[in-house]
Amino acid sequence: MNNPVLAQIAGVLLDTDVFSYLVRPGEPRRDLYTPHLKGKLTALTYISIGELRYGARCRRWGTGAIAELEARLAETIVLPFDAKICDEYAALKARLRLEVPNAR
Repeated sequence: MNNPVLAQIAGVLLDTDVFSYLVRPGEPRRDLYTPHLKGKLTALTYISIGELRYGARCRRWGTGAIAELEARLAETIVLPFDAKICDEYAALKARLRLEVPNAR
């Protein structure tokens, strides 16, 4: 990493499903991920935020549930979008698909 300040920040990029496990009341998978996040900043991509809001609308969440989701999103860093991020995503996804059996 070229930025020494950013290199010292311990952070985790969350997948949409993992974020939903963490915010869903009574979700048993929450306990699988919580220990890995302790003391770390969490981040989402704008795509994950769109997916989360889409899911809430499709499930016709009420105003209280949507407010809770938005409150949790407000506590999370949203990574900015640019062409380099798209290139990194494409390279990572292609590498996983080619190197890891059954990866999507």
